[in-house]
Amino acid sequence: MKQYTVVIALAMTCWMGLLQPVTASTYLPVNHPVYDFLERMETRGVLPLSHLGIRPTTRTYAARLLSRVYAEKEQLSETDREELNHLLEEFRYDLPQDFLIEFSKIDSSPVSHLPDCMQFLYSNRQNLYSSVSEDVTLFFDPIFIWSTTRRDSNINPENNRINVAGNGFVLRGTVGEHVGFYVDVCDSKEWGSRTYNGIPKSPGIGWFAQKGDHAEYDETRAYLTYENGPFVISYGRGENIWGRAKSGSLALSDNSPPFDQFRFEASFWKLRFMYVLGEIKQYPQISKIVYAEQVDTNHFVASQKYITAHRIEINLCKNLSLGLYESVIFGDRFDFSYANPVTFLRGAEHYNRDHDNAAMGADFQYIFRTMSVYGEFFIDDITTKKIGTDWWGNKFAYQAGLFIVEPLGLPGIDHRVEYTKIKPWVYTHKYPINSYAHYGDAIGYFSGPNSDVLFVESRKRFSRRLEVKLVYTRYRHGRNYPDLNIGGDISLGQIGEGIISSYFLNGIKSETIDVSIGFSFEIIRNLLLKGDYMLEYNHDEITNIITCSLALNGTE
Repeated sequence: MKQYTVVIALAMTCWMGLLQPVTASTYLPVNHPVYDFLERMETRGVLPLSHLGIRPTTRTYAARLLSRVYAEKEQLSETDREELNHLLEEFRYDLPQDFLIEFSKIDSSPVSHLPDCMQFLYSNRQNLYSSVSEDVTLFFDPIFIWSTTRRDSNINPENNRINVAGNGFVLRGTVGEHVGFYVDVCDSKEWGSRTYNGIPKSPGIGWFAQKGDHAEYDETRAYLTYENGPFVISYGRGENIWGRAKSGSLALSDNSPPFDQFRFEASFWKLRFMYVLGEIKQYPQISKIVYAEQVDTNHFVASQKYITAHRIEINLCKNLSLGLYESVIFGDRFDFSYANPVTFLRGAEHYNRDHDNAAMGADFQYIFRTMSVYGEFFIDDITTKKIGTDWWGNKFAYQAGLFIVEPLGLPGIDHRVEYTKIKPWVYTHKYPINSYAHYGDAIGYFSGPNSDVLFVESRKRFSRRLEVKLVYTRYRHGRNYPDLNIGGDISLGQIGEGIISSYFLNGIKSETIDVSIGFSFEIIRNLLLKGDYMLEYNHDEITNIITCSLALNGTE
């Protein structure tokens, strides 16, 4: 009987592989501008619900969605058609084979005129070097990043001047019909008014080498992918975003550094499924083995930490999609019960005697006319008999948002409102190794436990190249008392029979309000200039903050 089951499973796999064309591909960075464009098209009804609550997606998947938007191009504004043509040209090698379009040459490359001996550079007007053949594609681009931030704070003058410069490269391509590869390396330096000697690192950065008058760090994203029909398997280092919110997601976000992971993805019918198994880092480190004769203070074996998670997103009807997910953080050992992509993770955590940090949640999106209503509910732990009480062990968070595209038919304008509330003790665990954090940063929402955030954004796109936005953010947080843990620190969980009751925003309460206006302008293709002025208010002072950045193929 088992043999027949295996045969049937293999037959179904082969049959499903024929449902979609076989094209090797790579994953898109989670901050690629195509996601923003596709979300606007989805909200306007130009594009049907497309499982955009799971990032990253592959280039071929995004290209298929762009081809569907192109079929409805008459519904687009002039700015959106300009952006669509720009994206179609970028994804020309990923588009379906039956999709035919003649690309214009309106966009200039970063170097418009080159000597004859250098004509191989920017030959496709997009990449510094490209090579496309029947079996192999190769694309190479440099990365240059520069940014500066100026403040006028009297309370924290050490942060008044911060400069960052970085350089690196992006290399991606495909081999044959199934294999893709992607490498993104950037080496950065930070300097300014700070003294870099034991200061906290910035969120999203892993190893941070502090050298007195400056700090150095590098960021690497690299992986291999294997794609066959509706299935994608990848191994390497990258980020994940699960959910619809722009200010951050509760389960998986890009707030923490990228981590090494195995991904398995399947897309068919009205479903998209994603499984992740990765290694993350405890910060500060927890020593597991200490050598008798230490060479330096870091001469020990650190406890290892892992994350496993899976998510399924389904379109229930034309305008409504639902996402369901689970996750587990576990450390000090590797457990194969979590390596099963389709197992019930919370059940596996119970099987392992409740030693790990398990969570589950659900999110939805409903589109009505040109509005998208979305929300998420995250359960870290809950005791059903004590729902409605102030029991500390009922640890959950929720998020609600509204996204409006081109209200009253005004082209190039969109508005967004989001509210996120995270109860005390969410993301924490009695064992520090199991905290919901990677390199000290929350894997989920950036504000951490015992906090809430109100996020409001209005944007105007004057053209494909120029965008202006106005942002209002209110962030409230209840920090722990010096001598009492009330659930306000992601790295400190409840130990023993401590606090029985918990109250939202209990502790040392802080409130920060930021109002900013900023712009983004693409000078030439892939060379982006950004500027931002922010007025920051808290209980202690009002601070003016000015940020300016210039990036070629970067994200600053």
